[in-house]
Amino acid sequence: AAWVRLIETDGGLARLAADGPAPGPARLAPASPVIEGDVARGGLERTLEHRAALAPGDPLHAAAGSAFVCPFSFEGRLRGVLTVTRDADAPGFFSAGQTALAR
Repeated sequence: AAWVRLIETDGGLARLAADGPAPGPARLAPASPVIEGDVARGGLERTLEHRAALAPGDPLHAAAGSAFVCPFSFEGRLRGVLTVTRDADAPGFFSAGQTALAR
């Protein structure tokens, strides 16, 4: 699955579009202690080989599977995050080409 969240004026993250099941609420509150919020605030991508390592309250927490959360900018300003997940039954992890395409 993949989805895009845009940063709102108050710092919240609103889901704009999704392909496949996007976990969690359509909107994340400002300063939410979840990985998508951390990426949006810090501007640094995160790759998770095991989503089970996340806190149980994080929408991306899952018993299995991986995730790639990547910030995106326009005109030098951070605008949101792209999140891509992979089920545990999918072969392998994200390839270098897949993460490069997401970036």
